[in-house]
Amino acid sequence: MNTWAILPVKSLSQSKTRLAHLLSPAERARLMQNLLEHTIDTLHQVSEVSKTLVVSHDDTVLEIAERYQTDTLIETAPFQLKTAVTQATKYAKLHHVDSILIIPADLPFLQAHEIQQLLENRSPQTACIICPDETETGTNALFMPPHTDFIFQYGPNSFQKHLNEAKRLHMTTQIVSYPGICFDLDTETDWHIYQQTLGVNL
Repeated sequence: MNTWAILPVKSLSQSKTRLAHLLSPAERARLMQNLLEHTIDTLHQVSEVSKTLVVSHDDTVLEIAERYQTDTLIETAPFQLKTAVTQATKYAKLHHVDSILIIPADLPFLQAHEIQQLLENRSPQTACIICPDETETGTNALFMPPHTDFIFQYGPNSFQKHLNEAKRLHMTTQIVSYPGICFDLDTETDWHIYQQTLGVNL
């Protein structure tokens, strides 16, 4: 099966604004760059992923992706997560991709074996796999065919919204949970866990 990983990345200068009281703009940009590089490197280790596609309008992000020999797609306005993912999904369908795995770039504990298991352990009838965040409100991984009728619903309660969307399209859905996929770095608590676990210094 031809599976692409789609990695939407916003501008580094606009990343992790919820940590603005802890980190300077330069530190937040370095943090996001570290997370992006980790995510790309992890995806490259997954044999089930035939290609990783970074979609962004940030030149630095695109340069990092190219440095890691990763395909890129220049994001078009408006610069929103759901439109970036929709654009990448249409691009994948145009290239006759069988399935896509949409995953964010801010998963510091992401492990290749978790992604491999997510892709390998699906049942033959499953059309959509969703891995929520730790609170089971957000969507941290979404596996499906490049279905251009699927309306992406990132933002508050995206997990339930994506379940509802899959149901609307009569897609058999499997919910999975992997620690490294569920943990995303967004809040001050997340930052402290990340810092203490990996001893990170920016």
